[in-house]
Amino acid sequence: MSEPATAPEILEGIRSWVEIESFSSDAAAVNRMMDRAVADWRATGIDIERVSGRDGFGDHLLMSEPDADPGVKGILVLCHLDTVHPIGTLADDLPFRTDGDKAYGPGIYDMKGGAYLALQAYREITTGSAKPRLPLRFLYTADEEVGSNTSVDLIKREAGRAKYVLVTEPARDGGQIVSARKGVGRYTIHAEGRPAHSGSR
Repeated sequence: MSEPATAPEILEGIRSWVEIESFSSDAAAVNRMMDRAVADWRATGIDIERVSGRDGFGDHLLMSEPDADPGVKGILVLCHLDTVHPIGTLADDLPFRTDGDKAYGPGIYDMKGGAYLALQAYREITTGSAKPRLPLRFLYTADEEVGSNTSVDLIKREAGRAKYVLVTEPARDGGQIVSARKGVGRYTIHAEGRPAHSGSR
């Protein structure tokens, strides 16, 4: 059994992900981030399925424990690796830095830090003696910040196979857990009218 990773080692891993910018609308940038995630996850021996992106967005990743019974509802850990920060934010406005016990950088809080910790948790589980009683699956999506339009079917499919779902979005101030999220709706409105004077009509 190997020694657990130290806090500086984990922070360095998070930094390596944060410094790969992955703006949602830049599929090539998001896929560079997915390439790095694949490389890091592959070292654990987990099964990796890469789902090709569409509509101008990046790929999604699904990691599943080898030899897990597909008929058993397990635990889904849901993450996203796209960010709201345009390419260049790292160099211009928000370089990776630490200040005391806090770290800063594009997407570190939402949610590359949590996504990396999911990987690290799996590393710890697979090198320890205790094994999870339920199958573990990890889903990393590429378009959460813009509504999850290309990943929603994948999310629903995997959620349907899960007994529990853990989303690694960060806690709120004071460590308060987030137990629900708001939804998103889109509408197309058609209006008809005719020219009229705004003052007299």
